Amino acid sequence: SCAFLSLYSTQPLLPLFHKVFNASKLAVSLTVSASTLAVALAAPFVGIMSDLLGRKKVIVPAMYLLAISNLLIATSPGLTMIIFWRFMQGLLTPAVFAVAIAYINEEWQARETGFVTSVYVTGTVLGGFSGRLMSGFISGHWNWPWVFITLGLLNLALAAAASSWLPPAKSFKKVEDYGAGLQNMLGHFRNKP
Repeated sequence: SCAFLSLYSTQPLLPLFHKVFNASKLAVSLTVSASTLAVALAAPFVGIMSDLLGRKKVIVPAMYLLAISNLLIATSPGLTMIIFWRFMQGLLTPAVFAVAIAYINEEWQARETGFVTSVYVTGTVLGGFSGRLMSGFISGHWNWPWVFITLGLLNLALAAAASSWLPPAKSFKKVEDYGAGLQNMLGHFRNKP
């Protein structure tokens, strides 16, 4: 999945960033932590945004923006800008993975949602694994910016594929305003387990 392709991609690069930027282990770990923190901050709100705009209208632009952010990381002059762009990636990531589940439940028939969701979850696992694997392999053979150029180009291809292949929304019901979306989100806390 495009969402998780980049999320943990800097894990294999931490020793390299420590050496290249002469930075502390804490500083280089922020290339992972900033993303995951941003995911936690953004996740509750992307659902509201997708309730207002539509699922595909949130997923596809977020995928393109993830691609662009990877390409911008490749141009970063130092660790601070890498951390900034990684934070931006974290803000965009839930717009793909969290909204996709709602999209699946709305646009596929009930008998198909279990299978489609399992395919999607498998894709997210493969995406997270592939991002780390590619990152380690590419950085071992070329300079670290090539990791993000490769991920950015791959994200662009996946975004173009999603734009073409995702079926148009037929069952989406737009909420009237942000307040209604917030009420919908808070309503989940009243659901009984």
